[in-house]
Amino acid sequence: MLFVYSCDSKKQLTYTNTININDTIVAPNNCLVVAEIVEILPFVDKEDGELCSKVPCNAIVNIDKVIAYGSSFPVVLSSKKQLIVNFKHSLKATKEIEEKTNYLLPGLKKGNKFKANIEAIEQVGELKIKYTIYYYQKL
Repeated sequence: MLFVYSCDSKKQLTYTNTININDTIVAPNNCLVVAEIVEILPFVDKEDGELCSKVPCNAIVNIDKVIAYGSSFPVVLSSKKQLIVNFKHSLKATKEIEEKTNYLLPGLKKGNKFKANIEAIEQVGELKIKYTIYYYQKL
């Protein structure tokens, strides 16, 4: 267990684990992939208190390899397919932001490869799919 504490902050962050993605269990609406960050998309600076209005959360990723699909994943992904993906806990390292997560995420930059489950949810009435990554393992 890793404890991080700062003298000028009254808040203590506790990280219980680093991420180790399981290759054998893939949740419904998820696809396990190895991918690479192609481009980090800019964020819109808002005063709404949301994490993604302060730091980058969206990126174009290139799928290098599809490892497994969970049930009900809405599309078939091919190698070299590019997607716009939302990283729920941002692309910054957990240590650099004050995000409430129990996992120590290293952050990702252009050119970094990672393994992750991508959640794909069809947007009702919009005929598009929203792709989200909650946790990843940097390779």
